[in-house]
Amino acid sequence: DPSGVIPKEVEREMKTEDTSYLAVTTVPNIITELVERHSTGRLSNGYAKVVVILTYIVKYLRKVCKQDTNLAICRKTAMRLIMRRAQNESFEDTKKKLLAEHKLPDNDPVAKLNPFIDGDGVMRSSTRLGKLAPFETANPIILHVKSPVTRMIVMHAHIKYQHTVSMNAMIANLVKQYKIIGLGRYVRRLRQG
Repeated sequence: DPSGVIPKEVEREMKTEDTSYLAVTTVPNIITELVERHSTGRLSNGYAKVVVILTYIVKYLRKVCKQDTNLAICRKTAMRLIMRRAQNESFEDTKKKLLAEHKLPDNDPVAKLNPFIDGDGVMRSSTRLGKLAPFETANPIILHVKSPVTRMIVMHAHIKYQHTVSMNAMIANLVKQYKIIGLGRYVRRLRQG
């Protein structure tokens, strides 16, 4: 934030947290708590709130550790932490096998996506686009729709695009960044609800 002003929503959120609690808790617990708190209500965009709040928590922690507090860096770190948390909820064993360079069993739903762990610890799908597209597009992040974070991401896209584009265009936008296992069934439920 160029002005250095913390948005009121973030300030309220941070005031509800005891600083000693922030010091002893782990980032995955913070993410879980934020997701639980902001995932209610179909009309609210909880994912955007979680990203903003976690970005400012990362900024605070980086400041305490005397690291660069550039907002773009803090947001990228927050996003990476959120993705890793979502994947650890859904694919903990799969990630362990990939990190240990073990072959995934054929019945693992991730196996057919040519998965790998990137330098930030995020599991991605290696597509045929290779060097023809930006890294994020050629290697989308693998998520499972059963993760609360993933459902928030889908709802975020649904809220963001529902009045301007079709559901198919919303899905096309999602698959540019993510390979979401179970997305089709979840979207069908959204269409009905």
